[in-house]
Amino acid sequence: MNLSPLERKFLEMVAKNQLITKNELKTKLNIDGSALDTAASGLVSKRLVATVSPVGSTCYAITQHGTRLLEQLNE
Repeated sequence: MNLSPLERKFLEMVAKNQLITKNELKTKLNIDGSALDTAASGLVSKRLVATVSPVGSTCYAITQHGTRLLEQLNE
């Protein structure tokens, strides 16, 4: 599966943090909201991350599929 460099960084950041807010990702990746939305949309459609809203703000969590893909990419 092909990931853009931003999608890979996004996926790695979500995996590292388990659950991370949209604002935390924007800050840590130093990107604007539209770039983040594009990467998030791609990863959600590929079922690599899931969107959750536990406290009213958008958060992302890695899926099992996302974890397996990262393991394969890091071999």
